[in-house]
Amino acid sequence: LNYWIQPEASGDTPMGMALDKVLELTSRWCRRPANTDSYPPTIFNITDGEASDADSSKLIALASEIRSLGTSDGKTLLININLRSGKGNGAVIFPSSPGELPDSRYTKMLYDMSSVMPSEYSTQISELKGSRQQPPFRALGFNASLADLIAMMEIGSRSMNSMQ
Repeated sequence: LNYWIQPEASGDTPMGMALDKVLELTSRWCRRPANTDSYPPTIFNITDGEASDADSSKLIALASEIRSLGTSDGKTLLININLRSGKGNGAVIFPSSPGELPDSRYTKMLYDMSSVMPSEYSTQISELKGSRQQPPFRALGFNASLADLIAMMEIGSRSMNSMQ
């Protein structure tokens, strides 16, 4: 059973409300006996701004609760993607450490909210990044372009079974 929430842009960024809903849906899905042995949920939090309805501590706590849910196959994967508008440099995808990100409260919060990517994805992430950085990689894209978004969604939604 898949749950898709229609995107809606309306000025503010109610990320706290969105994560509350994700927690409710994910918890309900993980409790269903039919899903016990399923691949765990993958959540993409795609945002263009800072939360307008919750502070960092609440968002980090909600993200931690979401990441703690799972199935016998593993924990929920929470991937945070901050989109940029226009062109420019400075995109960071799947960072290995917070040092790869700009020094700001917002980037630190997104890093802390994001899952550590399972090691099975490390080869694909290293190839995508084209770097010598070593895992573990965080499920985070900051200042991401549309191409970065698509690449991250491709990796983050791929079943381990399809990679073998």
